[in-house]
Amino acid sequence: ATRDITLSLTPVNLVVSLLFLLTFHQKYSLDGIFALLFVGICGYFLEVAGVATQSIFGKYQYGSTLGPKHWAVPFTMALNWIIPIYCTRIIAQKATKNTLLVALISASLMTGLDFILEPVAVFMDMWTWSGTQIPWNNYLVWFIASFAIQWAYTLMERKISNGIAIPLFIIQLVFFGVIHLYTLFI
Repeated sequence: ATRDITLSLTPVNLVVSLLFLLTFHQKYSLDGIFALLFVGICGYFLEVAGVATQSIFGKYQYGSTLGPKHWAVPFTMALNWIIPIYCTRIIAQKATKNTLLVALISASLMTGLDFILEPVAVFMDMWTWSGTQIPWNNYLVWFIASFAIQWAYTLMERKISNGIAIPLFIIQLVFFGVIHLYTLFI
């Protein structure tokens, strides 16, 4: 009964999640701010190129759930890149200080999240794929793009610290995981 209201609040949820992350971010610097903007801009324009060419991730288009669009891509897609890049970076930093390994671990975590998220995104009208299957090259490109963006981000801002990044990532995994399971049984 509340599905439409809940879906319409998705952009608000993304903005609030980012604001919480930014509130708990430790040691702001100009480089760090530019690095986060870089992540958001790269992610957004990668999505613009993906939708425009229909060949980067596969053939897809955005629905209405993620809010207002420009160039057929919701503005919130920038946040959909910043939040998981940031959260997985915190997790990866706990495992290693090697920037290459940080990017590799982060990209692996992001691809795992994308694997859980994709069917849910279709179910929630965030985006739809041409055909019934999500193309495997989507996951490959997601991994490569996540790796490249994370590696650049790591080089721009060496160390970040945030007490709620890991819990937020876990909440996203559980939230999308439960809905993913639900979609398998409906």
